[in-house]
Amino acid sequence: MGIVALLMEYKEDRFPGCCGPGDTLRLAHALRHPSLISHPDLTVISTLSQDRVAGLIPTERYKMVPSTVTKERGSVNPDHLGTMLDEQLGAALDGARVIHSFIGEETYLWRAKQERSPAGRKYTRQRVDSSKADEGFMLHSKWVPPAVPKSSESVLAAFIRKMKTSPKWDTPDWFYGSVRACALASGYRILWCGSVTTLVPRSGEEKLYPSGPLLEQIRSLASRASCAVGVNSGGLDLAAAAGLPILRIWEWDRIRHWGKAYNSYLACATCVGIGSRNAGEESDRDVMEKSLVALMANRGLFNNPRHVILPSREALKNVSGPLEDQLIGNEIAWLGVTNLPSTT
Repeated sequence: MGIVALLMEYKEDRFPGCCGPGDTLRLAHALRHPSLISHPDLTVISTLSQDRVAGLIPTERYKMVPSTVTKERGSVNPDHLGTMLDEQLGAALDGARVIHSFIGEETYLWRAKQERSPAGRKYTRQRVDSSKADEGFMLHSKWVPPAVPKSSESVLAAFIRKMKTSPKWDTPDWFYGSVRACALASGYRILWCGSVTTLVPRSGEEKLYPSGPLLEQIRSLASRASCAVGVNSGGLDLAAAAGLPILRIWEWDRIRHWGKAYNSYLACATCVGIGSRNAGEESDRDVMEKSLVALMANRGLFNNPRHVILPSREALKNVSGPLEDQLIGNEIAWLGVTNLPSTT
């Protein structure tokens, strides 16, 4: 039975566009599941270039398809999907197993579902990037960050999210001043990351552009930064994959254990989710500032690989003993295997 991995995201015009780094990492991790990592008949169909995913996604049998220019997230278009699979795979689609991370809004297929293409070919399709998914595709191991030389400087990677998709979750205006004030008070330099095109760095600040191979971005973060902060985004997923402690604002605390599916496998160091139940609230500024100062002041406590989600509007404590108790008390239990290595 052939395996077909989809790496794309349907947009509002009902055609596939490019997916973000978070979904790419989740598919990359799923493809390292013991049942898939050495599969002899794996084909990847993607809207991303091979260079973009090199070292993360297998590219031996890689088929790139056209990408729409629209950026708004849309629903899966089953007619287009079936036709595209017919065109790309032909008779090989019959009996194939199609897997993917998020490819658009739909009733999520955590179990393999039988589908039929317009040409009458039968195949199964399944979304695999959740702890709910059959076979535990995200739970076979935790991610292992790349081994690279580390900078001796104290550097904060601050991620900016500016996207048309769900703009209410974008970086708020107060974020920039808060990050600068906290970094200055803690003796950290700032490495701005993510949507940095229009940002003008101040003296001593740098920018890391989100271009080029994702693996090279991960390695750059691992070598240059000490920790990371930002609103919930795929950029922060790259920072987590680099092995950095992260402070994730507006993590999905309305579904408290969402991270079992999406973030815990990336917790190579301590990853902390904070925020209110409604994105954009000004009250979150104080929570973020207190938590960020606590992270930078107690950096050594954040080396343990664990995923923590704090209660709504609760900030990290800035005293080592109570802070460690707080981290332990709010840790999301890892449901998977810890002794099987991933490869970066």
